Amino acid sequence: MRLVRLFHSQPPQLGLNWLEEAAAHKVGKVLRMRVGDAVELVCGDGRNYRGAIAQCDKKAVAAEIVAIADNPCTPTLPLHLYMALIKGEQQDWVLQKAVELGATAIVPLMTARSERELSAERWLKKQQHWQGILTAAALQCGRAEWPVLSAPQPLDETLNAPCALNIMLSPHDEAALQLPSQIDSVALMIGPEGGFTAEEVALACSKGWQTQLLGNRILRADTAAVAAMTAVQLNYGEFKTW
Repeated sequence: MRLVRLFHSQPPQLGLNWLEEAAAHKVGKVLRMRVGDAVELVCGDGRNYRGAIAQCDKKAVAAEIVAIADNPCTPTLPLHLYMALIKGEQQDWVLQKAVELGATAIVPLMTARSERELSAERWLKKQQHWQGILTAAALQCGRAEWPVLSAPQPLDETLNAPCALNIMLSPHDEAALQLPSQIDSVALMIGPEGGFTAEEVALACSKGWQTQLLGNRILRADTAAVAAMTAVQLNYGEFKTW
């Protein structure tokens, strides 16, 4: 059996750790693991807590942690994704792929052409759902931390350029941006279906963002997000030696 990775809300300690309800259910009811089966607990602090199932019965499940180590899958390039709100399933898919592609921060954007704005009440409901997607994606891809997820922000309130290179994807540019050969942090801004308005592009450029053409075809918002993150990793990150 492959190594099973489980979420634990607090940093586990060496020795016996009682699993939380969701993890215990997965071990006992879904995977039907046995005492001695290997597990790795993850709490979001960038470390792996490795051990084995020590107790597994109808009442509780415990893991004996024997080793703690830094996770080698932690992204080395700060990559911030500013993503306009799009349809639910597409938004979920982008969040999942952002974790896999090494994003370190995610800011949902409310723009003129966004699918819909999120009120404070709706955000509270979405936050738990989206956080669950980030955690599950991290467990699947090998990370032991996941991107910091901000509350949705209006575009005009989030334009202070946060990174050394700040790119707004625009399908209407006439030429591709000449990118620097080296950079230590990148922010990507992806618009909704229909793209950013001319006013939004002008405002972003006045705040230090640079527009970038991504190929000769117009991509869907979710496709553009994945393509742009991949391009960043190829130029500056983990895929550079590929």
